[in-house]
Amino acid sequence: MKRMFFALVLILGLVLSACGPAPTPAPTQDLSAVETQAVASAYADLTAAAPTPIPPPPGPTPDPALPVAVVPAAVSGQPAGIANYNTAIMSGPGTNYVLYSVLLGGTTVQVTGKSQDGQWWVIRLNPQNVGVGYGWVNAPYVQTANTENVQTIQNPETYTTAAPVPPTSSGAPSATTTDYVNVRSGPGTNYPVLVVAPPATTGEVTGKSADGGWYQVKVPTQYSSTGLGWVSASYVVPQNTSSVPVVEAPPAPAVPAARSSKERAHISEPRTLARGA
Repeated sequence: MKRMFFALVLILGLVLSACGPAPTPAPTQDLSAVETQAVASAYADLTAAAPTPIPPPPGPTPDPALPVAVVPAAVSGQPAGIANYNTAIMSGPGTNYVLYSVLLGGTTVQVTGKSQDGQWWVIRLNPQNVGVGYGWVNAPYVQTANTENVQTIQNPETYTTAAPVPPTSSGAPSATTTDYVNVRSGPGTNYPVLVVAPPATTGEVTGKSADGGWYQVKVPTQYSSTGLGWVSASYVVPQNTSSVPVVEAPPAPAVPAARSSKERAHISEPRTLARGA
């Protein structure tokens, strides 16, 4: 009888223990999450160690008042470049020179030289548009090829840009510039440049050269002690100038001694700045 009682107690204990709460299973790792986290950590480490990228300079928006350059196309195998962005063509290697025109991004150019500091390229221009036949573009804006042996060009002289003295009366003889025009000390390209007159500026005309190819105009006395200068008739629109007197040209400057071919190779000549002689 006692054996039966103990057997029932044992069975009852087993039944009650089976009804208790189940033990908590051990957690399992999500391998995909672990791999994702490892990749993210590695990417973060690599990004932190990488140098900060320096974007190229943005190209300026072309000024609608400035002409867009039409330049001779690059020649295969020759020193050449392509504009990465819209940029400016200057008369020298710096923003303190005369601005010729806008070079649009994607335009190919012929490279003929570089500046002394290597930061500007000299490119060929149409001499019918820019008399000297070349201009300067900032190197970071242009990708070049075959330029390892191009010559170094000496920086051209810089000139001040200023307008001539306007007419004192509505009917006075005058001349309006059609481009950047060199105002010279005499009627000829052998005379030095006093100042550069910007396009669409009007000055009072006081005389003309014997051949009619130059007008004498008034300029601020800070640029000429006489208050007078000369502009080429080819780059101005004259008004009321039919009766202006013929003015004798001042003595021409001395002609410099001839340079050797080696010296000429490193000199940017001629030094006129714009289409205006």
